[in-house]
Amino acid sequence: MPMPCFPNEPPPPALHVLVVEDDPVACEFMRKMLAGQNCARVISATVEDAINAFVRMAPDLVFLDIHLGDRKYNGLDVLQVMRIYDERVKIVVISGDDDPGTIAQATREGAYGFIGKPLPASRILHYIRECDRVCYKQA
Repeated sequence: MPMPCFPNEPPPPALHVLVVEDDPVACEFMRKMLAGQNCARVISATVEDAINAFVRMAPDLVFLDIHLGDRKYNGLDVLQVMRIYDERVKIVVISGDDDPGTIAQATREGAYGFIGKPLPASRILHYIRECDRVCYKQA
């Protein structure tokens, strides 16, 4: 983990996390979960905001909802675009749709993992810690 510049400053964020979720309750839950994990975080509710944030932020980890409010595009479309920009970023798909075909498609598109809704805190923390461990080793 990077050292703070000054002894009284908190350390810089270890991970940059992007959450793509259109449900306000799930967004607030993720915001609270990430607040205590030393993560720089951005939460996007739309496809356009998500892609812009992804390009601007270059996150280490993405939590991506499959069913967004956009009628034209869904989370799997966003996953494909993100993979064009960065093949290495860890993208965890989140959804209430636990259809095996949907999960298999997400995996084929390059998803790192899947979390079903309602979002269990233990699974979110698992992916944060795993990504932190992997990203820290690569640095």
